[in-house]
Amino acid sequence: MPARIVPRSCPRRETSSVALISVAFAPDRSLGEREGANATEVRALLDVRRGGKDLGTVKAGKNAYSVEQQVSNEVGIRTDYLTGEDLFVIAEQVNDDGTVFFRVFVKPLVNLIWLAGLVFLLGSVITLWPDAREERRLATRYASARERSDTPATT
Repeated sequence: MPARIVPRSCPRRETSSVALISVAFAPDRSLGEREGANATEVRALLDVRRGGKDLGTVKAGKNAYSVEQQVSNEVGIRTDYLTGEDLFVIAEQVNDDGTVFFRVFVKPLVNLIWLAGLVFLLGSVITLWPDAREERRLATRYASARERSDTPATT
């Protein structure tokens, strides 16, 4: 199943829904700006819900680095281990009037990728584990070689 993408312009207290998950600006605390060590950080705080159940909050925003004159996106990620899906929220544009353009990605079954990696590592360990039959075969070969080197050569 491919990821679902929803580009939206969302003023405060507006809700956007994708794949049965609704994302809304948290009231009275939705958009914050602060000066970091080397950047101005702007974050949109979003409430995440599925059905009527509150799933928590996600912070997405931008960092503006004045010295480098660059802007980077800070992605909000929420992982649901039970359903195996990830929710990505990317703030694409933050306007002065409090409007935020963002993208919402719901990527199902992402945890299966991690599970496949663990299965791969487990298979590698099992494959690299020494075989007892090979150990016995080498021991026999080394013992017979040692016996041949211990016997005096006759000419």
